[in-house]
Amino acid sequence: CDEGNRTALTDIAWLQGNKELFEAEVRKQWLGQKQRDEAPWCFGSPEDSEADINNNSVKTSSAEVVDEVPPAPGPKEVTSEQIRAVLEDLGPSSSSSSEDTSAAFSICSDASLSSRQLREDNALHIELNERRYAVGEKLNEGDFVSIFKCIRTEDGTRVALKVSNKAETKYCRMEGHSEAVPLEVKLLTLANVEPRIPQVVELLDWHQDAEQYTMVLERPPFCQTLAGFLDNKGGSVNEQLGSVIMRQIAFAASSCCLRGVFHGDINLQNLIMNRETREIKLVGFGNGKVMRKSPYTSFKGSYSPPEFELTGEYHGGPATAWSLGVVMFTMLCGRIPEVQDLDELDRNVWCQDGFSKECCRLLCSLLQRDPRKRLHVLKICRHNWFKALYYEQDEPKIIGFGSIFKAVRLSDGKKVALKFADRSDIDYISVEGHSEPFPSEVILQILANRGPKVPQILELLDWEMKSDHYIMVLECPPFSENLSDFLHLYYGGSISEDIIRVIMKQTTLAAVTCCERGVLHRDIKLDNLLINPYTFSIKLIDFGCGELLKSSPYSEYAGTRQFIPPEFKENGEYYGKPATVWSLGILLFCLVTGEFPSTRDLERLDDNSWTYHSSSAECCKLVCALLQRDPERRCELEDISGHAWFNSSIQLNLEGMVSEIKMNKEM
Repeated sequence: CDEGNRTALTDIAWLQGNKELFEAEVRKQWLGQKQRDEAPWCFGSPEDSEADINNNSVKTSSAEVVDEVPPAPGPKEVTSEQIRAVLEDLGPSSSSSSEDTSAAFSICSDASLSSRQLREDNALHIELNERRYAVGEKLNEGDFVSIFKCIRTEDGTRVALKVSNKAETKYCRMEGHSEAVPLEVKLLTLANVEPRIPQVVELLDWHQDAEQYTMVLERPPFCQTLAGFLDNKGGSVNEQLGSVIMRQIAFAASSCCLRGVFHGDINLQNLIMNRETREIKLVGFGNGKVMRKSPYTSFKGSYSPPEFELTGEYHGGPATAWSLGVVMFTMLCGRIPEVQDLDELDRNVWCQDGFSKECCRLLCSLLQRDPRKRLHVLKICRHNWFKALYYEQDEPKIIGFGSIFKAVRLSDGKKVALKFADRSDIDYISVEGHSEPFPSEVILQILANRGPKVPQILELLDWEMKSDHYIMVLECPPFSENLSDFLHLYYGGSISEDIIRVIMKQTTLAAVTCCERGVLHRDIKLDNLLINPYTFSIKLIDFGCGELLKSSPYSEYAGTRQFIPPEFKENGEYYGKPATVWSLGILLFCLVTGEFPSTRDLERLDDNSWTYHSSSAECCKLVCALLQRDPERRCELEDISGHAWFNSSIQLNLEGMVSEIKMNKEM
């Protein structure tokens, strides 16, 4: 029979309780999908391979494997589509024989799933916090840990169930809990502080009883350990792919450090990768610790830092950098660094045929035996190796109407940015009490910084006029990238709605503040927003296209072509605030979709029918409200931050995050 009839037959067999026919039909469907490309996800073992999947078997570290079972035919919330999703994900139906059923149940019992087990028609379920999970095979097993492949039956979400014995568990206090919680739970909670870092595995739920604690973790599709991926690639990857992978690993590690988490065991088996998208996730926090300034005196990870071997002590930040160096070396060279390698790396003379100079320099900076000489963990993502492979040309940074240089103020050592701008072909503004006019960019920046400091606007620290150019001394926020580079370097061009919300909240505040202080920026776009990739703090820069805000219309436009408001194209004039709203709408559209709106998009936005598959209804409504062609129908600038989309936003305390987790030399 064809696929449609087969599906119908399966549903009817289920409903009629014809168990033998149902199981036979499901097994037939499953065997017909032998070539499907999703590998099982496992935290510790790289042994899974595509050949094993095609042979309908999965290797684990245990000789005993749970027979995969279909979900029980009881809960009303599970639809037939979800039932099929469970069957496809967990594998073939278990045998209907009582002997096999007993064996499967015994194995699962031994795996410490006994606290809330439910047994329904040979299918093992577990209930945690009033949610039910269909339990499949055991993916991995350690001395005190078992990991199972599961499905959340209420919605068909694929998850992993990690069950840990309390025998060796460390506990600590966590905000919002009256009793101490397992350290691993706290570390994952800290690492998943909103907005989430997608390169860190998500903790969905957890539960503990007298003898064990259970964590429900996300289980991404098409994933395998990085060790398994490298095995399939012959042991190593080329430098281009290595940079894509390594940048994500470094970002995950440094983000954990900044959020107060020392992972403690970053290795090839605790990194999983989506084989199709090359997306990386850091897993396996069981050997982690809370980040601190004082040294640690015990180490249980895979790549012990040399300072621990010599002195018995180490700090979290340098130890993380060392482990990243070992991972990078192994991934590119196909082997662990040997003593001779470490000697050459320590002397900064190590090189390898076919590797770029920047690649070798990064390896040398990470694998310094002296932790004081090792590259700071928060500076790894900004290394030139990643940028050299991303940018087509390695040229001086040109921003707006000037060149930007990093500098240090000698009087106090403060890091600043110097902007040199040509005086020819620029606008000037006359200031009362001064005989000569001043560059408009300088005056607009001064006005935007007047009054209480708004951290979302870049601060002008000083400036000076020269005969043919002027110099602006600007603050230089640590670790910041322009938003366009951030999207491509860290997220491959797309980010989650939660992070978009945080970015837009701050950008809107900066735009409103500028207008309140009489400044029309007129060029709010990705390249004119700086973002700290760890705290997501935003700063608006480059007022070179700006103008003093006025109540009358403007008849000239200076800014980026894609952000020109439609009323200027149609009538040759526009008002400042509605044009600012339009630019914020274009910015939001680009963040959501990764591209500028087409003519068809603009038509649908104008009649409020535009939607986007991965965005919430409130987000789409706000985009429509900002991108109305008629400026009188457009959302008011002052009303944007009060939109329902922001009211449901994550309350991210950026200043608190930075002050609570200090960046220090010991890190």
